[in-house]
Order: sequence, then C-alpha cells, then structure tokens
Amino acid sequence: HQVGRLQGVHVPGIVLRPSSALSAQFGVAYNNSINDSQWVRALAGPDRTHYIFGRLSQVTTSLTLRLNYTLSPTLSFQMYAQPFVSAGAYHGYKELVRPDARRQAERYAPFAYAQNADFNVLSFRTTNVLRWEYRPGSTLFVVWQQGREGFTQRGDYRFGRDFGDLFATPATNTVLVKLAYWLNP
Repeated sequence: HQVGRLQGVHVPGIVLRPSSALSAQFGVAYNNSINDSQWVRALAGPDRTHYIFGRLSQVTTSLTLRLNYTLSPTLSFQMYAQPFVSAGAYHGYKELVRPDARRQAERYAPFAYAQNADFNVLSFRTTNVLRWEYRPGSTLFVVWQQGREGFTQRGDYRFGRDFGDLFATPATNTVLVKLAYWLNP
C-alpha cells in the first residue's frame, strides 16, 4: 500500500485497522541519488562570476505516521508525524564554462572550490488534533503542532546519529484552539 511520495518516489507503507475506532498508517521512504552536475553557487571573482557545480551524492529518509482514533461519536483524535533526514556530500567541483556545448564534458572545467557545500538537513513535523462536538453543530478543536529544524555540514548519512540529532534540536510548539458554536434560530 502506498501512503505518500518523496521526490517522485513511491513510499511503501502499511495501514492497520485493529478496530473500527482506530486506524494507523506507517510509511518509510529511502532515496539514494547521485547528480553529476548539481548547482552549488555563483562565486564572484575579480574578472567574472564563476558558476560552480559538483557531483552530489545524497541520501534521504523519512518515516510517516498517521493515527485516527474515534473515542466516541462526538470525540476524536488525529495525529500526523514525519521525521525527515537528508545528507548530501559534494565531490568533483567544476565550473560552467560553455553552457551551450553539446557534450557535458565540454560544458565544465575543474574548479578548486575551497568551501564546504556538504549538508545534513533534519526536519520533524507533527500535527495533533482533538475534536469534540460538545453539542450538535458546535465543536471545539484543540491543535498542537511541533516543528524541529536542524542543519549541519557533515555530508555523511548515519541513521541512528541523524535521527537522534533530529530529536535533540530545539522545537517550535504551537497550540491552537477553535470554538465553533452553532446558533439555532
């Protein structure tokens, strides 16, 4: 069963329904890619601007969890959570010298790029919604969202370390409350 997509990649997953009141979806995504000519940056030089590219080796993983629980006909809980980790290492820096060349080998020339363009991106998003219909047509929603973002320039992917670092990054929490009251004429 497919539960999502990651950069055009089908995300395999499973759906569990242990009771009519509870359903859960789990998905795992893994993508390992190599791009021979990934844009790095434009570097201003004394004579001209150098357009720098490199060979990017990138690993991206994510987990997706959705949970729906109906406690009663008027009370329900929904949760969505997705930790995401991507690491990329650059090698073979080169400069674009002939963008109109037919052969890729003629478009680029080696370039001594002295900076580190490697990256590790960490992201976690969760949204939790409690819905209570306290009287017919009148509903209270309580929403808690959490986001975590992290960035380093290591460039190597290690599942345990990266997911551990993800949950050690500072969190941004948001709580929203919405009350809808139906006026019955």
